[in-house]
Amino acid sequence: MKYRWIGALLVVTVLLLTGCSDFVDQDQPSLKSDVKVMLTPGHPVGQTFIARHAGLDGIEVWLNPGQGSNGEIHLHLRANPQEGEDLATAVLPLAQVTAPGFYHLPFPPLRDSHSHYFYAFLEMEGTGVVQVGMGSGDAYLDGALYRDHEPLDAQMAFRLVYDQRWVLLDLGWAVVSGLRLLAVAGLLYIVPGWALLAWLWPGKRLSWAERLGIAAGLSLALYPLLLLWTDLVGLHLGPLYAWIPAVSGLVVLTWRYRDWRPRKGWEALRRWARSEALWPDLALLAVTGLSLGVRLLVVRSLDAPMWGDSYQHTMIAQLLVDHGGLFDSWEPYAPYRSLTVHFGFPAAVALFSWATGVGSVQATLLVGQLINGLAILTLYPLAVRLADGNRWAGVGAVLVAGLFSPMPAYYVNWGRYAQLAGQAILPVALWLLWETAQGDSLSWKTSALAGITLAGMTLAYYRMPFYYATFVLAWLIGWGLPYWGANIRHWLRGLARLALIAGIALLLFLPWGFRIAGGHLATALGAGVAQGSPLELVLADYQIWRNVAFYVSQPLLIASLVALAWSLAQRCWPVASIGLWILGLASLVAGRLIRLPGTNMMQNFAVLIALYIPVGLLAGWLIGQMAVLARRWAGKAGQWIVRTAIIVAAVWAAVGQIGIVQPSYIMVTRPDMKAMAWIRENTPPGARFLVEGFLIYGGYSAVGADAGWWIPLLAGRENTMPPQYALLNEAPADAEYTRRVVDLVACLETTSPGSLDGIQLLCDWDITHVYIGQGQGKVGTGVVQLFSPDALATSPVFSKVYQRDRVCILALNPQACGVGN
Repeated sequence: MKYRWIGALLVVTVLLLTGCSDFVDQDQPSLKSDVKVMLTPGHPVGQTFIARHAGLDGIEVWLNPGQGSNGEIHLHLRANPQEGEDLATAVLPLAQVTAPGFYHLPFPPLRDSHSHYFYAFLEMEGTGVVQVGMGSGDAYLDGALYRDHEPLDAQMAFRLVYDQRWVLLDLGWAVVSGLRLLAVAGLLYIVPGWALLAWLWPGKRLSWAERLGIAAGLSLALYPLLLLWTDLVGLHLGPLYAWIPAVSGLVVLTWRYRDWRPRKGWEALRRWARSEALWPDLALLAVTGLSLGVRLLVVRSLDAPMWGDSYQHTMIAQLLVDHGGLFDSWEPYAPYRSLTVHFGFPAAVALFSWATGVGSVQATLLVGQLINGLAILTLYPLAVRLADGNRWAGVGAVLVAGLFSPMPAYYVNWGRYAQLAGQAILPVALWLLWETAQGDSLSWKTSALAGITLAGMTLAYYRMPFYYATFVLAWLIGWGLPYWGANIRHWLRGLARLALIAGIALLLFLPWGFRIAGGHLATALGAGVAQGSPLELVLADYQIWRNVAFYVSQPLLIASLVALAWSLAQRCWPVASIGLWILGLASLVAGRLIRLPGTNMMQNFAVLIALYIPVGLLAGWLIGQMAVLARRWAGKAGQWIVRTAIIVAAVWAAVGQIGIVQPSYIMVTRPDMKAMAWIRENTPPGARFLVEGFLIYGGYSAVGADAGWWIPLLAGRENTMPPQYALLNEAPADAEYTRRVVDLVACLETTSPGSLDGIQLLCDWDITHVYIGQGQGKVGTGVVQLFSPDALATSPVFSKVYQRDRVCILALNPQACGVGN
């Protein structure tokens, strides 16, 4: 009942501030200036679409009246083009259509319209003609223009109108749903790590915020190790992987805080309220809440995670769920029989799926955004340590990386979740490294925690040890030299502790090392050591640094340079060493020239999109310094200025990130989801689909180019494009399968599937159907469509069996391959 009051209070508050006017969403306002579709009596014009909010109460359509037209335009709103019953209707007298422009057709609000698929069509009663505005087929993702109830490769020019009260109420419920998600995330990705801290490190004095960040990194590192070592002894625990750590963590925390009493808690709260920690802690809560909130908000209407990397992560997560743990076979989704790629992020997705019952597709989308938020939170402890305990520096790092920086928020467009999971652990691994090396006496507990994070981080993303090692080198210069000086004993002791951490991590990683030895990944690493890389390839890889301002905004670059200059002036060497870390990261690809092991697997792109970490630490430290100066120069007034500035900046930046999702990276749309349901219900289990794709890595590999790539997961049928991780790294069931996949795409670039050679190629693959998705095989950078529905529909060997919106499915006639002759 309290949630109803929360939602109602939110609505009332916002209404008092904004009024009750309707909200108009700019869905598809673009027009083809030279082409219009004609609305005439007996020939309706319609559009399918997704309502992005609750309270849909009207549609605005671009109309241009013809001379002598009179009568009425009737709007019919239905659930889909095949439905015969109206959900709502509206009437627009043609006498009111006097000039080209958008015209509003209102109807009673549909309270539960959010995320629903609709079909709206216009009928003309009277005489004359009215032009209806239209745009290109790719101007809108989740529908298509219809003429006489048949889809066209175009979009109507329309805008959706919503009752603002229901929009706000729906957002209020979204907040409640978000809090539930955060509760699950806390149980899975915070509690186990917090319990480890409480058990192995009970005496360490840390603020709750530092513990929170460290606990997140520890939890994310723990799960891949748990899956690995249980698999080693033949255990596949399934849902228990989620529940055992979570419940055990709660038990440990209950025992650890068994002496807690409400009176003690109240006294601790009062002390905190009177302490200097109050305002930075409150600011941290606000900034973290905004960061997580905007990340969950922007994916609320997506049907699946975006672009290519998401597909492979989702498939691995689904296979983990199917097998109750680690697996060796990708079947029935792809014909591969090994697993050697990193699996930390899919493990986190599988845990979420086991704990909530949410399918792997939605779980990948949600967990990706949750870890995106946690990757920001884990910066806090390291930022505070760099700033000698200044909490405002931690708040600043979270603010900069979480809301000011385009990265890692932009990862949602790429599905770059493996790197994200590793980077969520990295700051905690570095913090524990620092803590272990700095301690007066060696503690096996801190060394164990540091080793766990390093090993778990490596299982999450294989490139992470390079990020870790370059930090260690920079840190030894910036912290080790001033702190240990010329004391050889201190250096030997410190280096021995670093070696101990590495040894523990290596021991924990060893079973996986044996697993990947001899595989494609190990072969690729060995090739890099044996052959190196030509200078021209290395220089070409560095060209991406010209676009550094896309990955780190110019103001943040300037702030980082100012922070480095100020740290040098203040002789704050640990902060200054962050600059050395950036230089170390930038030099990794050049390591190919000297055959440095593993550097042939590094990319400057992977470095650039990770720069939010050092930049966040530098800019956060600078914000912390500004807070100190403000307090010193202006007293309480200065403190209020800092608090207000941070909150206002956070809200402003959060609003700016609402548009972070780029539609050009969306591969699976609602029309595709409907097509997947049709495939499950109307095709035999042995059907195999030819799908769109394009070559990458100079023709060495290939990837999918629309939702057809997802058919094995979403429709349970075979296709011709396996996930990229499997294609590049795993052992195929048929030794020639990987080569055949690449050759198929290469042949289709020059050969139509409808030609004699193309038909023979499809027959050799036992193709039964062809899938062309809503993205029309054009989702990707530099991709060119391999085949169009129009070209194949004219071929006598194909029969169109499905056409909704821009999705087309064709069946290959069995006679084309000689069956039945």
